[in-house]
Amino acid sequence: MRARGVAVAAALAAVLLAGAALRFVGLNWDSGHFLHPDERFITMVVAKIQLPSSPDQYFETARSPLNPYNNDFGSFVYGTFPLFFVKTLAELIQALARGVTLPPGNPVAELVGHLRQMAIYGEIQLLGRALSGVADLLTISIVFLIGRRLHSTAVGLLAAALSAFSVLQIQAAHFFTAESALTLLCTLAFYLALRAAHSNSLVDWTLLGVATGLAAASKINALMLGAVVLAAAWALWYRTTRLGGQTEGRRFLVEDLVTGMAVVAVLAFVTFRLAQPYAFSGPGLFDVAPNAKYVADLETWQRFATGEADYPPGLQWTGTTPYLWQLTNLTFWGMGPPLAIAAWLGFLFASLRLLRNTPRYYLWALRSSGSGSTLPTGGASSRSRCATCSPSTHSSPSLLRSAWSRCGHGRETANAGTGASGIPESESAD
Repeated sequence: MRARGVAVAAALAAVLLAGAALRFVGLNWDSGHFLHPDERFITMVVAKIQLPSSPDQYFETARSPLNPYNNDFGSFVYGTFPLFFVKTLAELIQALARGVTLPPGNPVAELVGHLRQMAIYGEIQLLGRALSGVADLLTISIVFLIGRRLHSTAVGLLAAALSAFSVLQIQAAHFFTAESALTLLCTLAFYLALRAAHSNSLVDWTLLGVATGLAAASKINALMLGAVVLAAAWALWYRTTRLGGQTEGRRFLVEDLVTGMAVVAVLAFVTFRLAQPYAFSGPGLFDVAPNAKYVADLETWQRFATGEADYPPGLQWTGTTPYLWQLTNLTFWGMGPPLAIAAWLGFLFASLRLLRNTPRYYLWALRSSGSGSTLPTGGASSRSRCATCSPSTHSSPSLLRSAWSRCGHGRETANAGTGASGIPESESAD
């Protein structure tokens, strides 16, 4: 058993090492020319904003130096959590490096010189790119845990490998944008939803709420994770009432479900309030009226997305077919045809299994909620950006489906030894 654990750890480490090589090689791929327009804008913003002098100033929307609107940026609809995280870390690195004294000719002097300027335009985007790569490696690890929890260790490893070599994830990990952070947080939320559906633990519901709030503070359309929360509640209800799971908790099932979902909703809101403070008018923590400027900003970009207003980058979606255009791009450019074919066949396979044998495969409903909740986000352009730039709710579930489609037939007899939840009993503690 110990030898098997070592072998699994070695295999996962190999997958992560390969993934790291694909994500960290060529970090300065554009030689400082800022060829990605969104990354250039985000770098401009993060280099100009300043950390507040007090917690009170942090929540004072109209005066906070951390608010992009107060730094001559008329529009900012990106999430602020990744922005603030990178800014804080850059300032910390910069302060520590400036406290280091090196003798002349020291071989690391050039590196330290860069670190002393880490928070400025032209340097901070490299830190942001490195953190995008780290976030994506964590995503790969969570994909492994999801595959193992839902099926087997072998499937978890295969899913992690597919995630590590996913074109879309590799590309996003080379940019200082919100996509890799969003991917990590949405995948984490999906994993925590699986845990909550099995354990009904208040800890899992709590962590799910925090992950959902941070994801929304990375990109507002992550609020669609609400569909995953509802699917987790349904799975817990189904397991308890139809399969005899958690018999001792059946008496208080309704109270437990209401409590769990309420905890998720409250903590998601509180976390979003803390991580995206300028979506609210302020000036205090408990002043939670929406910021009219932020709301108007979102509405403007929604009109760009739907085609109600013209915007040059949106012209590429003119005349495209909603849903079909996004799925085509995800198939050919996001995952690549071989992986995409396996993914869509896996989706069909999983759906048929779920419909034909719900008691055994009911947890698979969460996978459909994870991907299906992302497409109806507005106009063609916004959906395409979600489908082609946010692997959190498309690539990761699709990768798992690909693994399930390849390994599922061999698990029919093995599943006879699973618990009522359909989770392998030896692995349900993940």
